[in-house]
Amino acid sequence: MATKHLVLDPDVHEQLKARKRETGLTVKQIGNSALWAFLQLSSREQAALQLLIETGRITHEDYNQALLQAASEIQFRTPSIRDLGRLAPDRTVRSLAAGSWDGRELSRGPNGGWQIIEAWARDSRRELTPLHGYTGVQAYGVLLEGKMRLDCDGKITVLSAPQLLSFPPGHTCASAPLTRKTRILMVFIPAVWDHDGPESHPASCP
Repeated sequence: MATKHLVLDPDVHEQLKARKRETGLTVKQIGNSALWAFLQLSSREQAALQLLIETGRITHEDYNQALLQAASEIQFRTPSIRDLGRLAPDRTVRSLAAGSWDGRELSRGPNGGWQIIEAWARDSRRELTPLHGYTGVQAYGVLLEGKMRLDCDGKITVLSAPQLLSFPPGHTCASAPLTRKTRILMVFIPAVWDHDGPESHPASCP
């Protein structure tokens, strides 16, 4: 049987290498230790939660409220979708360069009331965008071609075209195109990128 390996993001590899230098352990040892710790912690948390509910110390409503509060705190610390248009210094703020996505603004409403952005796969590396939040903005999408991975609020989903998407305010997500033909159209209310800076050389669609 062939050995299967996890495919990690480049920044995760850098963190593992840094830990290797600090501890003297191998990357495999560090990675396995971190994964086991996470899996065991998750199991203990679920068991403890079930016990608390069964004994009446907390209710499902208490737990759901705690989840909402935790999501709000994570959202507060997470970059906004507005920041993704500024990741590449050689692009205008009206262009997107995040993970394996490229994109551009197609249209916008008066005074930035809404904005339509097209995005497509830049390469075949399937790199996720940075985790980002949808604070103060309604976002809707249509996956026109291909497939994409969507990590939203800790849940991983693989979507195939044609597919409608909706991102109400408060969600925290990351995404990646899974095929070179992947293409998506997004509508943001209000606009998420402003018009500061030069308007020269926006990303061109392949």
